[in-house]
Amino acid sequence: MPSNIFFLIMIKNLFTNFCSPFVVLALVLFASCSGGSKQSEKDSVSTPAVDTAVAAASSSSSLVANDSTAARPTVIDFFATWCGPCRQIAPLFDKLKSEYGDVINFKSVDVDLNEDLARQYNIEAMPTFIILDAEGKEVTRLVGADPQELAKLVSSVAQSAKDDKSK
Repeated sequence: MPSNIFFLIMIKNLFTNFCSPFVVLALVLFASCSGGSKQSEKDSVSTPAVDTAVAAASSSSSLVANDSTAARPTVIDFFATWCGPCRQIAPLFDKLKSEYGDVINFKSVDVDLNEDLARQYNIEAMPTFIILDAEGKEVTRLVGADPQELAKLVSSVAQSAKDDKSK
């Protein structure tokens, strides 16, 4: 709290001495940007969709089937902890994971922790959901937090996986 008072006094002195709103604006912007990392740290603690298995993935092989889930499609959620829409759709992603987890692999990738993987998949906006077939090839992607479209897409993939399994 005392640092805020000091900051306000400093702004007042700058404004009265230099009468330059641009200097004041620059200081305010600098102060607000430098405090942003603390907010991100708070947000990262409360993000429920983080899959710790992909916390430091370096290739697509870690995103595709492992021994216990071979020959399954995979839904990857590329998100960022600071992304509001990512946090809003995370509960739906978790619900779909619990509902269809027996036929589909679900992975969450924090793009800030996995920049190379995000670059490999050409992630330009968050959230981005990518559907991979059982061999790890991209089938489709959904960019943005569209709950109805995500639910429809995952349901369709699950039905196809169930159909393939019964053949």
